[in-house]
Amino acid sequence: MTKRTELQEYCKVGGFYVATYSPGDGITRYRFFSAPGNGYFGPSEGDWTALGLKEAWAYATGRRQGLNQQTRKCDLIGAESNRNGGKDMTVKERQCWRCGMVYGFDEPECPSCGADQNESDALESPDR
Repeated sequence: MTKRTELQEYCKVGGFYVATYSPGDGITRYRFFSAPGNGYFGPSEGDWTALGLKEAWAYATGRRQGLNQQTRKCDLIGAESNRNGGKDMTVKERQCWRCGMVYGFDEPECPSCGADQNESDALESPDR
């Protein structure tokens, strides 16, 4: 699997899409879209454009983690709030950068793929 294909699959699992363009100047452009069916030049304008693979991975990782954290936080806080008479809770968990699985903050590695906790970014939602 090429690096570009790996990035495309990572984004697809996260619910967004990426198209590339290499104009020959040594820097590949990566344009991100919320909807499928777009090439680099359209039909939609895209959400964001990264210059180079490193910048593309940084954006994709942040976007996917943000979406996952937002969804999990809403689901968990809603459920916990109902059980605790309306009080909010603190959610402490990690998301594996490699496979995307969300697991407990205190677990030393991802139970799905075995990635070390130092390779995963901590997702913490503060008390509200």
